[in-house]
Amino acid sequence: EYMKLHQNDIKDSMNFKSMLRELQDINSDLDQQVQSKDDQMRQSNERTKKLEMQIESSSVASKQKILDLAATLAEAEEYMKLHQHDIKESKNLKSMLRELQDIN
Repeated sequence: EYMKLHQNDIKDSMNFKSMLRELQDINSDLDQQVQSKDDQMRQSNERTKKLEMQIESSSVASKQKILDLAATLAEAEEYMKLHQHDIKESKNLKSMLRELQDIN
């Protein structure tokens, strides 16, 4: 008689245990999925940081190259200013030489 009274309780208990196992399995799967997503996000963040560093480094190098080119251009302009008279005189001499060659 005791068994009859508690038979439903035993069935319910077994059902609850089964449901608990299923929930534990689901929870375990979800934990693995979350861990996987966390790993992916961490890797993505690391790649992003590396790319940012590369861009920053490239930007610094580009700025330095621009400064170097500007300095070279300034030197060339200064050279041209300093030697402008010599260049004109050289052109005049070439012109005179052609005239002399044409005369001969």
